[in-house]
Amino acid sequence: MGKTAAEVQREIEELRRDTDQVLVELELRARNALDWRSQVRRHPAIAAGAGIALVGGLALAGYASYGRIRVRKKPVGVARRQLGVAEEVFAEPKKGLTWRSLPAMTERSDENLLKRVLYAALTAGVVALATFMARRAVDTIWSKTMQERPPGGVIDKFV
Repeated sequence: MGKTAAEVQREIEELRRDTDQVLVELELRARNALDWRSQVRRHPAIAAGAGIALVGGLALAGYASYGRIRVRKKPVGVARRQLGVAEEVFAEPKKGLTWRSLPAMTERSDENLLKRVLYAALTAGVVALATFMARRAVDTIWSKTMQERPPGGVIDKFV
């Protein structure tokens, strides 16, 4: 019992529709699997943990770099630098002690002051941007998981 041409044609059309539906669903799943926003919606706790870890790592790196500067400015650090200068002077007494050989005097040049001001401005800008981005991320996670606006949130103020 052979199939007629119309039956074969109908089966081919059904297979095409089924294949199209499967491809559309597969594309949607692939898109959702690679979309970071949908991953945050699906796994808000993991996303929050990753965000906290990222912010903590950046804070730790900033603290470590700031710690070196802080140690240098402590009286012990200043004394060590001045002791190094004194050792150099006593090692070569003929060279003598000049104002330029003192580290405290050379650190206060105008170029260093300008660099410090630029560094402080850049740091303040980065901290403000990171704070805004973190607050925005927390507000978005809150609104997606709780299905309500966050208390005191900034999400609607800048959108």
